Amino acid sequence: MNNILGLSALFLLLAVGVESKTLKYPPLFEGKSLLENPNLRLETKADSINYRLPNETIPIHYDVHLTTRVHSKEEDFSGVVKISINVLADTKSVVLHARELTIDSAQITDNAKVIPCDAVYPTENPTEFLTITPKDGQILTKGKQLVVEITYHGKLRKDNGGFYLSTYKSENGEERWLATTQFESTDARHAFPCYDEPAKRATFSFAFTHGKNYNAICDTDPIGEPEVITGTDMVKTTFKQTTPMSTYITAFIISDFEFTEIFFRGLRQRVYSRPNTKDHQEFALVSASQIIASLDDYFGVEFKDMLPQAKLDQVAVPDFAAGAMENWGLTTYREEYLLYENGKSTAQTQTNIANILGHEDVHQWFGDYVCVEWWTYLWLKESFAQYYSYVSNDNVYPEWDIYQLYIVSEYQGGMAADSGRSPRPMTHYVQTPREISSLYDSISYAKGSAILRMWNHAITEKVFQGGLQKHLKERAFQSAVEEQLFENIQKSAQAQNFPLPYTIDEMMGSWTRQGGHPLLTVERNYEDGSFTVKQQQYFTDSTIEDNNKLFHIPFNYVSGNDSDYSDTKATNYLHDKSVKIDAKLGKEEFLILNKQSTGFYNIKYDTENWKLISKALRRRHFNIHSLNRASLIYDANKLSSSSRLDYDILLDLLSYLESEDDYAPWATANGIFTNFNFYLQGDNTAHTDLKFFIRQITNRVYEKLGASDKTNERHFDHYLRSIIMNLACMGGDENCLKQTTEKLSDFVENNTPIEANLQSSVYCNGLKDADSATFKKVHDYMYASDDLAQRRSLISSLGCAQRKENVETYINSSLDPQAPYRNNEQNGILLATYSRGQVGLEASIEFLNNRYAEYYKLTPGFGKQNVLEADLSSMPAYIVSEDTKKKYDDLLKKIRSDATITLNEKLEENANSRVKSNLDWNAKNSPQVAKWLFNNARGGAGQMVASVFTVLSALFVSRYLM
Repeated sequence: MNNILGLSALFLLLAVGVESKTLKYPPLFEGKSLLENPNLRLETKADSINYRLPNETIPIHYDVHLTTRVHSKEEDFSGVVKISINVLADTKSVVLHARELTIDSAQITDNAKVIPCDAVYPTENPTEFLTITPKDGQILTKGKQLVVEITYHGKLRKDNGGFYLSTYKSENGEERWLATTQFESTDARHAFPCYDEPAKRATFSFAFTHGKNYNAICDTDPIGEPEVITGTDMVKTTFKQTTPMSTYITAFIISDFEFTEIFFRGLRQRVYSRPNTKDHQEFALVSASQIIASLDDYFGVEFKDMLPQAKLDQVAVPDFAAGAMENWGLTTYREEYLLYENGKSTAQTQTNIANILGHEDVHQWFGDYVCVEWWTYLWLKESFAQYYSYVSNDNVYPEWDIYQLYIVSEYQGGMAADSGRSPRPMTHYVQTPREISSLYDSISYAKGSAILRMWNHAITEKVFQGGLQKHLKERAFQSAVEEQLFENIQKSAQAQNFPLPYTIDEMMGSWTRQGGHPLLTVERNYEDGSFTVKQQQYFTDSTIEDNNKLFHIPFNYVSGNDSDYSDTKATNYLHDKSVKIDAKLGKEEFLILNKQSTGFYNIKYDTENWKLISKALRRRHFNIHSLNRASLIYDANKLSSSSRLDYDILLDLLSYLESEDDYAPWATANGIFTNFNFYLQGDNTAHTDLKFFIRQITNRVYEKLGASDKTNERHFDHYLRSIIMNLACMGGDENCLKQTTEKLSDFVENNTPIEANLQSSVYCNGLKDADSATFKKVHDYMYASDDLAQRRSLISSLGCAQRKENVETYINSSLDPQAPYRNNEQNGILLATYSRGQVGLEASIEFLNNRYAEYYKLTPGFGKQNVLEADLSSMPAYIVSEDTKKKYDDLLKKIRSDATITLNEKLEENANSRVKSNLDWNAKNSPQVAKWLFNNARGGAGQMVASVFTVLSALFVSRYLM
C-alpha cells in the first residue's frame, strides 16, 4: 500500500496544499503522515492472547461465491466458501478467521464423505478465530486432503474496510451504490472465512451473483460472459483461477464503472472509474504502462509472466480510506490518486498519481510475487514500494527531477519519525490487528525507503539490483524474511567481486534491527587537513544520550575543490564510534559529507566549516548539489532547534536562498519560516523583522517565477511558485498580496478561472481578509465541485480565512446536515481552521465550547477515532500563549464533566506536553532568532543589499566570464 509522506509532506502541504489522512496543517510539526494506513479502526483490547493461527492445517485452494444486490441499494450479502486444505498434524478442528459474519452452516468433505460440523465463532472473539469441528468428534488425521465448506451472510461495511459500501452521485444527482474491497492487513476475513495470514498462500476461484446492469471485476479475468439467472435481474460472473497468493491481496468490485485499456509489451492494462470520468483516465493508463515496463526491466521478472492472465486493472474508488492498494492484478486507488484532467488538474496531482502508481506497481513484485513471512517484516514490501516508486518515476519522467521531492518527503520525513525517545526498529514483531496497523508508519515507508536507497548507492546499484533479482527468483510465489534478502545481496556482491568490509547481514541488519539513526559529528583539523567522524544516536531531545547503539555507516565526501557529486559509492565506513580521515583539505575549503544525501544520518560540522559552507553557498550555490543544499538546511535547523548549534549559523545559511531556484531547498526552508512565523507572532518587532527578511530573500525568485504558470518550465517550478507565493505573501510582499487578491476578485466577479497550480495559494492568501461575499463564492464553488482533489485543496484553503464571521460560518458548516460534504471532508474542516492562525484557533475552541456534544456524534473517519477527540488531540500543537492554553483547558474540563462523552484518558497529559514544548521553544529560541533578525534583516538592510549584489555578481561571472 502507499504511504507516507512523513514530516516533510507537511512542507508540501504548506507549499501546495498536499494533504493525506493524518497530515496536520501549518505550522510544521514532526509526526507521521500516511497516504495509507489500513487497519486503525480495528481491535482496541491489549492482552496476551495468541492471535496467530495454529498450523495443523493449511489452505491449498479457495472457491468463493458471493451474492450481492448492491445495485438495488441493499447492504446484505451472502456467501459460500469451499477451502481445500492439507492436514499437517492430527487435530480435532480446523481453525481459520472470520469477522462480522453470521455462519449459517459448515461441513467438511473427506473423499466425497460429508462430515457435518459445528462452527464456533464467539461473540467476544478478539482473535477472530472461527473453529470448525466435526459433530461426531472425528479426528482429522495428518496427511488428509479435505474440503471445508461454509455458508454465511453479512453486511457491507461502511468504514472503508473489508467488503464495503461506496457511493457516488451521477450527473443527474442520483446516488449510486457499489461494493468494493480493502483487505490489508486483516480484513479479507470479513468477505469470506479464510486463513488470513500473509504466508498462507493459496489459489482462488471467485464467482459473484450480482445485478445484470453492474459488472464484476476481480484479480483475474472472467470465464466467458456472465450467466443470466432466469426470472431475476441478476447474473453470475465466474473468474479464472489465480496463482498462489495471500488473502489480503485478493480483491473484487461490483459496480457500473467504465474503463479504457491499453496493450503494451504483452500486458493488458485498464483503468476503471465511475461513468463520465473516462476522459480522466489517460494519464494513469499511459503512466502505468511505462512504469510496469521499467520495473520489468529493473527486477528481471516480467509482470505478465507472474499471473495466469497478463492483465492489470486499476480502479478509482469514490470512498477509499487508504491512498491505494496493491491487490494482485486489481489495484485500487482514491479517485484523486488516479484521475487526471488535462488543463484542470495540478502538477501535484500528476506527480501524486505517477508516484502512487509506481508504489502499487512495485508491490506486484515486493508484496505479491514475494510476500512477507509475517507483518513483522512489513518493510520488506513497503520500503521497497516507497523507494522504487521514485526510481521508476525517474526512469519514466526523468525531466521531473523527482528526487527533489524524495529528499523532502521521504528522507526528511523518515528522519523526523525516527528521532523520538524510543523509535522502533524496522523489523518489529507484532501480533494483534492493532499492532499490525501500527507498523504502517514513516518507519516502514519513509525511513525504510531511505535505508534501501543508502545501500543501493553505497555498494553500487549494480550489486544491489543483482541481489534483488536473485531474491525475487529464489522466493517466487513464496514468503520471505530479511535474512534471505541480505543473503541474496551478499551473493550478488560476491559474484561481482565487490569488496565488503562486513557482511550485508551485519551492515544492513544494524539499521533494520534497531531503532533510530546516527548523528555524525565532523571535526576538522585545519592544520593537517584531516577530519574525524564520530557517531551517536540522534534524538530530537538533545538531553537524551544512548551510546549503546552502533551502526555500520557508509559515507563519502566532497570539498571546496571538488564539485563532483555524481559518484555516490561509499568511499569510507564508520563501524565503531569514530574514524579519522586523512583528506588533505585546505583551510579555506569547505567539507560536505554524504553526496546527494544518500546516507541516512544527520550531520553536525564544526562552526568554522559551517561558515565556509555558507560562504560557498552565497558565492556559487550551484556548485553544491541541490539535494545536499536541502539537507544542509534541514540539519542546521534540527541542530539549532535542539540547542546543538547557534541559530546564527542556521539564519546565515538561509540567507543564500535569495539566489536559490530549486524546489527541495525552498521546500525545506518553507517549513522553517512557517515555524518562525508561528512562534514569533506575539512579538511585533521580531515578527516585523522576520517578514522583512522573508521579503528580501523571496523577491528575486518571485519576480523570476511570476504569479502565473509558464510554458515549458520545470516540473517542480509549479511547486516552487506556490511556496514562494505563500512565503512572499506571508512576508507582506505588495506584489504578491495584490496579485493574489486580483486573481481571487476576478474569479468572484467575472468567473475567471484560477490556474489549477495556483489555486491553493491564491485561495488561501486571498481569503485571509476576504469579505463574506467572496468567502461564500469560494465556499459554494467547493460545494459544487465533484473533483475530489480540488475539493480537498479548497477545504484546506477555506481554513485560511481570518475574518471571524467567515471562520464561524465555515466551522459551523461542519454540523450542517444539508452541507454536501463527504464524511472525511466534514471531519477536516475544524483542523483546516484552527491550524491556520489565532483567529481560527480561538473560534474553534469557542465552537466546541458551544457544540461539542453535537460534534462528538459525527461519524468517525478511517481509524474510528472520534472526531472530537482527534481535534482536541491536535489543537495543542498550535497553542503558543498561556491565555489560549487556559481557554483550551477550560474547554477540556467542561467536556470531561459530561458523562456522555468518553475521551482518551491521557489527553490532558499529551496536551500539556505539546503546549509546554511550544512555550519552551518560544522562551529559549525566540530571543536568539529575534536578535539575528534585528541585526541582519531590517537592522541590517544594507548587509542584505550587499549580499544580493554579491550573488548577482557571482552569477554574472559564472555565466559570462568562465
